[in-house]
Amino acid sequence: MRQRAGILPIQPDYILIAAVVLLAFISLMMMHSAGLHLLALRGSGNPERFFTQQLMGILAGLGAMGIASAIDYRLLKRFSVPIMLVVLFLLVLVNLKGTGRWLLRTRAGSSLQPSEFARLGVIIYAAHWLSSRRETLASLTRGLIPFAIIVGIVTGLVILQPDLSMAALIALTGAIMFFIAGANFFQWAGSLLMGGAAAVTVIQMGIFHYAQKRILLWEQVQRFLRGEPISPEYMSEQPFYALGSFIRGGLWGKGLGQASLAPMMGETLPSDGIMCLVAEELGFVGCLVVIVLLGLVVYRGLVIASKTEDLFGKLIASGFCWSLALQALIHLASLVGFMPMTGMVFPFLSLGGSAMVTSMAGVGILMNISVGGKEEKRSAVYLYGWGNRGARLSRPRRSRKAKR
Repeated sequence: MRQRAGILPIQPDYILIAAVVLLAFISLMMMHSAGLHLLALRGSGNPERFFTQQLMGILAGLGAMGIASAIDYRLLKRFSVPIMLVVLFLLVLVNLKGTGRWLLRTRAGSSLQPSEFARLGVIIYAAHWLSSRRETLASLTRGLIPFAIIVGIVTGLVILQPDLSMAALIALTGAIMFFIAGANFFQWAGSLLMGGAAAVTVIQMGIFHYAQKRILLWEQVQRFLRGEPISPEYMSEQPFYALGSFIRGGLWGKGLGQASLAPMMGETLPSDGIMCLVAEELGFVGCLVVIVLLGLVVYRGLVIASKTEDLFGKLIASGFCWSLALQALIHLASLVGFMPMTGMVFPFLSLGGSAMVTSMAGVGILMNISVGGKEEKRSAVYLYGWGNRGARLSRPRRSRKAKR
């Protein structure tokens, strides 16, 4: 019989936990190094501020991970609507305050960033919405359009902060979850194309000036990579320092505390530029270790999703893992010049309490799904078939007795 929602016995995925803990440890090393760089730049201040702030975020995140791993993930169905309402309230509040991406910032450096909670909140709500409407997802009016409106409201509020990169991450994660749940492929692909075209049009219209500046800077980076001459005033911009850090670090890096990019990166060094710091101080090997560790987290999460027989749990697991992968990809792509600088942090590594808590809470949910998802009686296969217009989950077979 199916166990009622409540406290589930924890069966740790040691590979998943070890990867997260090692990433957190590397993060603390990098925060210590970033603090020393910025202290040398200013000539005064607390060199351990970033380290202390990140340590508090990691401890809070571990607590959230422990709680999320112990409480049955199916309880999230009951609270998906309140979670979504809280997310919308926080996003509206931060826009009304006009404080940018942060709802709360203290002198100690701690902050509350609603868009990070929105990322996890949308995954939970979308998983419930999609799993409860799997029979109508192929319908344009009862599937794609309502779901696009839901995700569009959240991404619109995030864009107003403004935070285009997080809005894009939430939208892409929602799109992937919709496809996995059983979207009509042609409707899904068409909506992606229209969404991308709309985003490019908005940026070209100049509504978001900072986005236009980043695109112009990115164009200069592309000229630099092709060996073409660029305007001298651009050489002191962040993307060129970021590219240089991957070159200067070499194979093994220059050593902890030896990076030279602090004067340019400034306060963004421990957040937006964290992989630049890793590249210059720990080299290509250090970057590879970080990427492999995050890859293990994503891989183990997708394995959990593939073995989960409950569509709700499958969508949460796959949505969370894809969001981590996309977040890391956007962070790296912007630093090496493949796309404009976005301000996207690297999961489990960059400075940020909100990001650390939500990411570790997501890992706790993954561990819980690995236990609770096996209790479903339906036999399931995790598919990404292009031509399957139904839910990408095999339906339970009728027994011979039932046929008779």
